[in-house]
Amino acid sequence: MRNYWLGILSVALSSVAGTAFMKEYGQVAAGLSAVFTVLTTLMTFLKPSERASAHKNTGDQYFALRN
Repeated sequence: MRNYWLGILSVALSSVAGTAFMKEYGQVAAGLSAVFTVLTTLMTFLKPSERASAHKNTGDQYFALRN
């Protein structure tokens, strides 16, 4: 669930940063770009899809043991 929020937030902020850059608000665009970079880095290092797959595999193994 966390990966969806980070993804949505990073996309929204990148679009706002692009819009701010186009409207010549350099400081706002720079700040938003920095925040966007941090969010993208978090998504890269957290690797939510890989963690979800690992949890699913572990759950499947427990289910197999139960049966």
